[in-house]
Amino acid sequence: FADQPLPLATDAQGANRFATVPAQAAQARNYDSWKSQMTDYLYQTQTLTLWHAPKYKTVSRPGESQGAFQARLALMARERRDSEIDKLRTQYGPKVARIQERIRAAEMRVEREEARCESQNVDTAISFGTTLLGALMGRKTLSMGTMGRAMTTVREVGRAERGQQDIDRARQALFEQQQALTALAQEFSQAEKTLTNPAETVLLEEVVIRPRKTDISV
Repeated sequence: FADQPLPLATDAQGANRFATVPAQAAQARNYDSWKSQMTDYLYQTQTLTLWHAPKYKTVSRPGESQGAFQARLALMARERRDSEIDKLRTQYGPKVARIQERIRAAEMRVEREEARCESQNVDTAISFGTTLLGALMGRKTLSMGTMGRAMTTVREVGRAERGQQDIDRARQALFEQQQALTALAQEFSQAEKTLTNPAETVLLEEVVIRPRKTDISV
């Protein structure tokens, strides 16, 4: 009331005319009584109904409809979800980067082991074939040199077998890192599902606010 003065006119409109001011209105002492009566009337009859969303710890604004308040809550939900997803990505980003780096290192190791083993297999096959052919086609009995080359070839075959084992271990290490990345992706997906769902129905509570006499200013 104090902030919104009454729009009083200075002239009567049309055929109307102003009435004489009542005698009571000319007595200043009556205004204190009327002020008290107005305060009592507002205190006893006036209320403000608002909507409260406990999940968001938010209350509607005075004059804001339930629909408008729900629309504002939906916007808040989307903004909150975007913020939570950003935090989640920040949390999981370094973990993903570390595993991806391990995968790249494991892939390079597999390539190196496969290339080395393939080269070793070719050299061993040539050495073994040459030694065996020389022994079979030679006119003389196997010499000590031929026997030595044969034993060297056998050892090379053994190294080739160990090379294959190195490849298997490298592939297993790569597989384990790929599995770790898959598990981390599933963990992220589960964490994402627990975040705010903008489409869910928000529970609202009706809040009726009654004025306090100390807050009423006439």
